[in-house]
Amino acid sequence: MASSSVDAEAIRQRKQVLRGEIARARRRIDRRLFATRIETSKLTSWKTYVRRYPAGAVVGAVGIGLALSRGLPLGRISRHLGRGLSVWAARTVGSRVWVELLEIWHASGTDRTNR
Repeated sequence: MASSSVDAEAIRQRKQVLRGEIARARRRIDRRLFATRIETSKLTSWKTYVRRYPAGAVVGAVGIGLALSRGLPLGRISRHLGRGLSVWAARTVGSRVWVELLEIWHASGTDRTNR
């Protein structure tokens, strides 16, 4: 009989240890999800990119405005200039954003197999 009570106590202690480990893992996952939500909201906001790249945003906006203009006296020239400015802004800012996304990906540890 003493053996079964020792086994039951060991099982109870092991369950308690496992529950503690599960609780810690849940809290760690919750913190990571919260941080990911914050970072995602920043990455999907146009305001973030205007703050980070004000010159690119202005050039892009002017370029799009010129590219869409039809009633200006220099309509054809302004559209070509606008298209060029828009493409330049998209490539310049886009390449910087891509680098940021790669840095975030590597910092998040998603490429690691064992944590």
